[in-house]
Amino acid sequence: MSTISLVIISKNSEQTIEKTLKSIETLVDEIIFVDTGATDNTVEIAKKFGAKIFFQQWENNFSKVRNYGIEQATGKWILILDTDEYIPEKYLENIRQAVENVQQTGI
Repeated sequence: MSTISLVIISKNSEQTIEKTLKSIETLVDEIIFVDTGATDNTVEIAKKFGAKIFFQQWENNFSKVRNYGIEQATGKWILILDTDEYIPEKYLENIRQAVENVQQTGI
């Protein structure tokens, strides 16, 4: 079981997805990428980061797609980001430390 899984859903996000994935590539143990019908290079970019690619038809139900992504994740912790969000480098160590502290204390 991985510790931190990123769940991200997307359609055509080739302009922003790389910045998002670069910002967390040293933080997460797996990337669950749920595509809802991209016609650009979004999926190929996600594959470059080792993402596990899944497809869900868009039915105008955001929570259905997000919950599907969460079901695919194997991590104890799940980080959910939109394709235009990123985590600044200065916060990565804080997140790592928080996860480690919880694991050590069993909280």
